[in-house]
Amino acid sequence: MVDAYFELDPETNLPPEMIKLVNRLRDANGISNELRIVSDSQHSAAFTNMEYISLSGDYMALAMPENYHGYLPTRLQEDLLMTIQHEIGHLNVHPNASVGWREEINSLPLERSRGGRWANYFSDVMVNYVTGNGVQLRPSSEKEKVASQVGNSMWSAYAGGYRQCFEANSPTGFSGQSEHRKLLESGALVDNRYNNGLYDNPATEDGLTPSSETPFFQRWQGHGRGPQNYTSVAWCVAHPMPVGTDLGAGAGRSTTSQPFPDNWKQVQVQANLSIEYSPNADKWLGYNPSPGTCPLTGGSTTSEGALDAGTYTVLQTRTYDGVLNTKLIRPIEFYQIDYKGTPRWIPAHYCLTLCPHCGQTAPTQFELAFGYKPFLKNPSFEEYNEQTLSNAEKSRLYQQLINNLIAGLYATSTEGYGGKTGVAAGEAWLHDTAWDMHLAHTGN
Repeated sequence: MVDAYFELDPETNLPPEMIKLVNRLRDANGISNELRIVSDSQHSAAFTNMEYISLSGDYMALAMPENYHGYLPTRLQEDLLMTIQHEIGHLNVHPNASVGWREEINSLPLERSRGGRWANYFSDVMVNYVTGNGVQLRPSSEKEKVASQVGNSMWSAYAGGYRQCFEANSPTGFSGQSEHRKLLESGALVDNRYNNGLYDNPATEDGLTPSSETPFFQRWQGHGRGPQNYTSVAWCVAHPMPVGTDLGAGAGRSTTSQPFPDNWKQVQVQANLSIEYSPNADKWLGYNPSPGTCPLTGGSTTSEGALDAGTYTVLQTRTYDGVLNTKLIRPIEFYQIDYKGTPRWIPAHYCLTLCPHCGQTAPTQFELAFGYKPFLKNPSFEEYNEQTLSNAEKSRLYQQLINNLIAGLYATSTEGYGGKTGVAAGEAWLHDTAWDMHLAHTGN
């Protein structure tokens, strides 16, 4: 039996832009490890075996500019760096080729089956923190520029900078792929596939079926093939749409600088809520175990009425440190939505952002970590099986990874957090997110 899990060389299977990107990052990091593609692995994530970096197809698609929408050129270049820099970090930050993971995994006070998962999360926090600040980069005239770009890409990747349609961990799974294919074939979307969908070295005369000789990147470029990435709702609220952006819904490309249309600023509220406002905490609550009393301050709350689950357009955003409509990429705590003609503030915790092109959920990584997860809330005894417990642990570990990573980003940012800088900024972030972390851990 032939093992279908095999690697492809990068020279003929990566787009030229990605080869340039890999070479630039290898040089900046002072390493010579090759990048390989695991062709039959779908969403197995990027990883390294300490000898070379390996990307599955849809992770490779994250380094294809054609799969991004609504981006300014400078920001696009930053976002393309993240995936590869993260995996390089596992080579030259923690652990490294001479050390490996075995000793660390065996030292954790956990069952052997769980040790690798926990060690990977610990390593990811360290790798992203170090690479986000460029500590591992070798001295050069490019170091400051690359460090700034990678730092910005870390904010984008983990603090809600972009949403992805086709994300396997989202509620709709891979159905975004088929929806985009349908829209493209109907003429509703601008064709962003390689060569208008025609493969090199195809298996069929019409050119629409790849063969074993077709360069692998061509299978992951464009609507209906690879994941499609969009600027976040918060970015769309605070910035104009770049000229040339595919507006969606058969509208073609934008021809003038204009505000992002409503289909780019929509969220899906995941639950029926009873909204309360706490003036002492200056927060809106969607869950309160003691209605009328703020669970954070003990002060009184005011009821703002019921809010139905559904799809709504975002009018304004607010960060955890109170910045309205931030132009930076920062986590969003509250959305102001158009609720049946009335502006209303609600916790972003209960929202998933939607794909501007197909309308399905297209969450950011921050939403996947901090968002509403009712499956964690009081499961019955029958649901306490191995799979349920494993999923719950993965969810909570990811929440901790994102929360601690963002604390580090705030602590090392020049803007700081809530008027604080350095360690105080990171600690303030952890304090202000404690309630949402509690909700995410308990499924409320």
